[in-house]
Amino acid sequence: MFDESKHILTEIPECERYWVAVDYGTNNPTVFLLQGKKGNTYYNLKEYYYDSSKGGRQKTVAEYSRDLKEFIGDKHITNIVVDPSAASFIASASQRRIF
Repeated sequence: MFDESKHILTEIPECERYWVAVDYGTNNPTVFLLQGKKGNTYYNLKEYYYDSSKGGRQKTVAEYSRDLKEFIGDKHITNIVVDPSAASFIASASQRRIF
């Protein structure tokens, strides 16, 4: 069903709303997805992916929080969705005033 010509954009649209979905992993990769909605269309606009087994080292919770803040940049984010089991990451991101 995936078709590059239909599903990959060359220009990122300006969306009405932005949020970030986080899949935080210590032994597994960590992923941040910047997502947006314009009209009735939802977009995955940007992705952060870090795999410690390929990166050669495990990042600290503080490093991931810093990476998330840089990933978001100046976008006005309405929500950040994180699995509640990532309590240490949530606490670190909160201290950096990301949430």
